[in-house]
Amino acid sequence: MKCDERVRIVAYVKNELGYYDEISEMMSEKFPDYAYTLAVVEDEDWELYFQALYPDRYEYQSIMNMRLIENIKSDGDSMVPRVLEHCLLFKTEENGEAFLAKVMEDGFIKLSSENLSNNEDIDKEYPYELVIGREDAFENIDETVWYLMDLAEEFDGAYSGWGCHIVK
Repeated sequence: MKCDERVRIVAYVKNELGYYDEISEMMSEKFPDYAYTLAVVEDEDWELYFQALYPDRYEYQSIMNMRLIENIKSDGDSMVPRVLEHCLLFKTEENGEAFLAKVMEDGFIKLSSENLSNNEDIDKEYPYELVIGREDAFENIDETVWYLMDLAEEFDGAYSGWGCHIVK
């Protein structure tokens, strides 16, 4: 993490025993011209982690997007633009349909919808599932997903994820 023109490397470990020598050796080998200090700070409640290190919802979604893209590439995909399918969940069908009307203005189409209130395996707070799609390039996925995340919240919904068919 960068702060005050310094790089701070933070590691959470069970205990600090044995790490000083390993870190000192690595720093002297890889970065011999760098000055560094090693400090051990107890953070039982993981306060630093959750307030400074843990990604916010947009960063977290970007990480998930990057992982999915890497999986798609590893399947031999050609990475050409195609319809990307986005799944969203809403508290009511009316909210989902109002959301759909809004995103259709941006070129999305409805691929499917289902009221899952009778399904015991789903979150009862968001029983209406909506799947939408639009042809997009993978390079724009973060902006597209962030937009859908924010808009879904305006309609008492939640973004669930995206996917696509493999194109070789």
